[in-house]
Amino acid sequence: MIKIINVKKSFDDQPVLRGVSLHIEKGKTTAIIGGSGCGKSVLLKHMIGLLKPDEGKILINGVNIAELSKQQLNDVRKRMGMVFQSAALFDSLTIGENVSMGLRRHFDYPEEEIERRTIESLELVGLKNVEDKYPSELSGGMKKRVAIARAIITRPKVLLYDEPTTGLDPPRADAINQLIIELNQKLQITSIVVTHDLHSVFRIADKVAMLEGTIRFYGTPMELLECSEPTVRSFLIAARGHELLFNLPNPA
Repeated sequence: MIKIINVKKSFDDQPVLRGVSLHIEKGKTTAIIGGSGCGKSVLLKHMIGLLKPDEGKILINGVNIAELSKQQLNDVRKRMGMVFQSAALFDSLTIGENVSMGLRRHFDYPEEEIERRTIESLELVGLKNVEDKYPSELSGGMKKRVAIARAIITRPKVLLYDEPTTGLDPPRADAINQLIIELNQKLQITSIVVTHDLHSVFRIADKVAMLEGTIRFYGTPMELLECSEPTVRSFLIAARGHELLFNLPNPA
């Protein structure tokens, strides 16, 4: 589905991505983890074409998106959805208007179809009768669900999440994790989740990639626990919040 090949990116001569290579498997959920400032969100922005690599390739279904025209890139993006960390809802628009924005801007559907898809997408994320409300009337967890509804209304093949559980208490965060699992099954999509939440990783991920300038680890969540690479081990030791990590030895 997505192949990242030796991608390098620097800002003001400060390297962030230093030769990243990663293969995102179709129909799976891949979690990208790593410390703050390691380049997780930068890598995500490359996948959706918001940033172009200084070197390397981003292949989506075999097409290098860094070489596409603006119109060609927009056509690729129509098959992708993005869930931003802060939900990024427009406060002056109703929930229905927020969710339907992508359809209105990029597709030529009649109003009846837009309304039907809006209601259907909200129901898929567990929300009913909220179309006429405004973001200020919703809880943090509900706003996250609205952001996901907006991302799936075009029925994308790839869904990218940037820290989807940040700012939520454990029960609401786990509800979002469960929603990610259900949507993957119902819509048959490929999900990429940037997160620092290891509970989410063990809950939702088929594969995990740890980023620290380059890919330090790629494998299943259980293989992550057995990884002896020093950077990976230090990250796990510092993130003992998940029950599977409690038995890790203290660093020397």
